[in-house]
Amino acid sequence: MLRQLIGLEEPDEGKILIEGHPIQPPDVSTRYRVAMVFESGALPTSMIVGENVGLYLAEDHLKSPAEIAEIVSQDLDQVGLKGAESKMPDELSGGMRKRVAIARALVIEPQLILYDEPTSELDPVSAVNIAAEIVKLNERIRVTTLVVSHDRDLAFSIAHRIAMLHEGRIVAIGAPEEIKRNTDPRAQQFAKASIVKSLAPSYPLESMVSIPV
Repeated sequence: MLRQLIGLEEPDEGKILIEGHPIQPPDVSTRYRVAMVFESGALPTSMIVGENVGLYLAEDHLKSPAEIAEIVSQDLDQVGLKGAESKMPDELSGGMRKRVAIARALVIEPQLILYDEPTSELDPVSAVNIAAEIVKLNERIRVTTLVVSHDRDLAFSIAHRIAMLHEGRIVAIGAPEEIKRNTDPRAQQFAKASIVKSLAPSYPLESMVSIPV
């Protein structure tokens, strides 16, 4: 779904619309500011944090070095990493790397932010912090946010609406409380599954969910 939203793939059927308009490459990049926060963070390890966050602006020569430095500082401050510009990615915890990736997404002033498994490979405390960061940013900058995740707790704690996928099809859609009341057995199994992340925080949560979603 994320690959189709950013124009890397086209759907087999139907259309993807943004504000009522179909998106087709290269329209995605020219008409809409869409930011992607990758599961791994995708931070070049040879660059310091400040260079990672300002990469898009520097590569496209959209701002002067001084302007880029100011924007980078502001966006790092928004994710609680003020003053981390000179650090290397390998000096950061997993949660901090995720926040750097979020800051990098903010520099383009996106109209839509896409998150791919934002809490994967994080310990329970870091996962909760990232969830809170996503909610705070959504409230602060008022940008539509789409999160793809196998993390049931994340979905129920931050989402306004949830679309539950099973074998490539949506089997339930609605507000979190509506998903919990959905009578589809697949939705019920997912909503009521007992997931104790603290027992095995180093494992991807997908392996702990008993149905593919």
